[in-house]
Parts: sequence; structure tokens; C-alpha cells
Amino acid sequence: MKKFLIITVLCFYLFSYSFVSSHVNHYKNLKYLEYELFFNDNLIGSHIFNFSKKGDLLHVNTSGQFEISKLGLNIMKYQTNTEEIYKNGQLIKFRSKTTQNDKKKYVNLKFNNNEKTFEIDGSSFKGKTDPSLIIGSWWNHEIIKKISKLAQYQGE
Repeated sequence: MKKFLIITVLCFYLFSYSFVSSHVNHYKNLKYLEYELFFNDNLIGSHIFNFSKKGDLLHVNTSGQFEISKLGLNIMKYQTNTEEIYKNGQLIKFRSKTTQNDKKKYVNLKFNNNEKTFEIDGSSFKGKTDPSLIIGSWWNHEIIKKISKLAQYQGE
């Protein structure tokens, strides 16, 4: 019985920690990441991620853009700039400004440490949400494991 209790407590600790940290510490030594976006074998855009560490804070600044055209007409045009700030692996602040087909969208998010929730002011959502959500930033491998994601360009 004692062994079962120890294993249960250990599993609970490990799983609860993984929700909060989102494995951000895997990237603590990363400074720059860039990838190109292709559609039908044509280069349509790129995303650039800059990482900087200041004490116990990790700053991730992103700029991205892509454009899809068909028969000379723009079908989709997207441009975004974001800032993510993590403290000891926990996302504490996120801001984004995005233009999608000439429509401006934004998200301002902060972590409420007292309530353990995210407070969101976004172009499509305003309110509080579960801190186990992950921001739809494509540099963090944890995004493929999450069922619920927060759209970085509108906050829902």
C-alpha cells in the first residue's frame, strides 16, 4: 500500500509539473530558430524566433509572414509579431499583433499567479482560461501533445 501511495504521489507531481512547464526549459540554450513555409513546393513565407534569457525569464520574440496566391490573386496574406515571456518554465505573459487578409487581430495574455489562470484580452475572446492550455507557437514541441490550444492571433 505504501509503495502504491508513493507511486501515485510521484505520478501526480510529474504530470502536474509537465502541464505548468510545457517543457520550455528544453529550449533554454536556443537563441535563434527560422523556418520557411512552403505550399505546393513554392516558398510562401517564413517564421523567425529569437530567444533571450534574462535571469529566470525566457523571452521568445517571433515574426512570421506568408502569402498564398492563385492566378495572381491573393488568397491568404498573414503577418504576425509575438512576444512570449516565461518565468521558470511557466508562461507569464504573451502579446501578439496579427494581420490576416487586412483584418487586424491581437492577444494580450498574462498569468494570474493568485488564481492560477490566464487572463486574456483578445480580438475574439476576453476572459480567464485554464493555464494548462498551450499557446499555438510552433517552436514548442509540446504543442503536438495538447488537445486544447490557444490561437496566438486572436486569443481563443
